[in-house]
Amino acid sequence: MMNNLLVIDTSATLSQVWLTAQCGKFSRETAGERQAAQQVLPLIAEILAEAKLMVSDLNGIAVVAGPGSFTGIRIGIGIAQGLSLSQSIPSIALSSMAASAMTVMAQIEDDHVLICRSARNNEVYFGAYQTSSAEGVVLIGKEQVCAVDEINFPALSSRTAKEWTLVGENHGHAQTVVKTIDIPIKRIIIQPKISLEQVAKLALLRFESAKGTEAAQLKPNYIKDQLDYG
Repeated sequence: MMNNLLVIDTSATLSQVWLTAQCGKFSRETAGERQAAQQVLPLIAEILAEAKLMVSDLNGIAVVAGPGSFTGIRIGIGIAQGLSLSQSIPSIALSSMAASAMTVMAQIEDDHVLICRSARNNEVYFGAYQTSSAEGVVLIGKEQVCAVDEINFPALSSRTAKEWTLVGENHGHAQTVVKTIDIPIKRIIIQPKISLEQVAKLALLRFESAKGTEAAQLKPNYIKDQLDYG
C-alpha cells in the first residue's frame, strides 16, 4: 500500500512539490520563476518535516517529465532519481500533458480532452485523452509535436462523432487550432496550472497497474523521442 507519495513538477516556470501522506496532504511552490535548482530540494525537506517523515518513509515518487521547460524537467528528473536511488523507492515519470488532462477532467467532469500547447519553431504539443477508471487518463494515439496543420488524428477516426474539450494556452491560440483541425469542439478552456493533487491520484493508479519505472530509467518526455508517458 502506498501511504506516502511525493510528487515533483518542475516542468513549468514555477515548480511545485506535493506529498500525500497518512497524516495529510502537503504542498509547496517555488517563490519565483525558474528556481527549481535552488528551491525544490529545500521545499521537499520542508513538507517532509511538516509531515514528520523522512525520505526513507516514502513509498513512491512521481515526477512530471514534460514536455515543458527543458532545464526544469531535467532538474526534476535528477531529483527524483537521486531520492529514489538513495532509498530504493519506486518511481514513475508522468507526461505533463496527461497531468493537464487529469487536472481539467477533475474540474469540468469531462471524459474527452484535447491538450494543445505552444512548442518552439511555431509548433504545438498535442495529445488526446479520455478518462479511465484503471489508469486515470489514457492517451489516444501518441503525443505529438508538430505544426498545427500537421496534427495527425488516425486513432481518433472512430471517435470523431464525440465532442471534445480543447485546452489551449490562450484564446487566440485555441481558435487557431479549432479552425485547423476537423474535430468537433464543445468548449475551450485556457490551460490551468497542473494540480499535483490530481497528479498524485494519477500516479497512484499507475503504480497500482504496475507502471512504475526503475529510477535509472526515468527520462524527460520530449515527445520526439516517442517515450510512452501518456
